Amino acid sequence: MLLDPWIIDLGEITGGQMGYAVRVPNPGAFIFHKSLVFMKRRDRLKKEKDLYYIFFVLDTFPKWRELVAAELARFATRKPAWLKKSRKNLAAIFDGADSTGVDALLNQKPQTAYADMSDDQFRQYAFSVMSDLIEMMDSGLAAKS
Repeated sequence: MLLDPWIIDLGEITGGQMGYAVRVPNPGAFIFHKSLVFMKRRDRLKKEKDLYYIFFVLDTFPKWRELVAAELARFATRKPAWLKKSRKNLAAIFDGADSTGVDALLNQKPQTAYADMSDDQFRQYAFSVMSDLIEMMDSGLAAKS
């Protein structure tokens, strides 16, 4: 997850109260990592949280979509078998708005989040976001070929 990390200067964020920087995963690496590890989780809640974190990053930061797509394309070249496995695992549980993957996202969604959406609307929206991720993975893998 620390391949090409982002450096966050905490001094800038805290008005100089903290004088150090931290390294955080870039969004594409974070999503790729979570998409690989969720299937290995034995605890259902941790598995659901991994999936929700993926959804959260994609939904909350739409301007990062191109960065995520580029990073996934890079992983298609570096680790194609891993990306194929990740894509297969996600596609298996996000095969529709009533899928087990969307159920997991709905289970992890904070009660106050998406207050303007009914559960059915959220299901459709969440499925759309995760379908876009699977399409990004497909595009990365196709570009590699």
